[in-house]
Amino acid sequence: KKIWTYCQPLFNSEFRLLDPLRLDKHFLSIVGNGMAVQEQVKNFTHAVGVPKLALRRIELIRIPLPPLNVQKEIAAEIRAEQALVHANSQLIESFEKKIQDTIGRVWKDGKTV
Repeated sequence: KKIWTYCQPLFNSEFRLLDPLRLDKHFLSIVGNGMAVQEQVKNFTHAVGVPKLALRRIELIRIPLPPLNVQKEIAAEIRAEQALVHANSQLIESFEKKIQDTIGRVWKDGKTV
């Protein structure tokens, strides 16, 4: 069953969800950036000069569609994991700076390890 379509207003094209109560936008973003959907996009993209994905082909992209509450749970879990990854990245940067500062002090004092 189709969950989205596009319309062509006077000046540009836009997508509209056919039933926004069936699809969580955060879940759609996560799935849309996933390998399964990206592979479909790649297969539907035609390139002679500039690669393009015709709007009508976008309707053919298949995405998994669990119940809305499951979509929200998946999206929340992934956002929490992304927050942990971001926090860990900041922690790594902080420790790398501390290591560099310590190495700098050791070499400045003329000490060797």
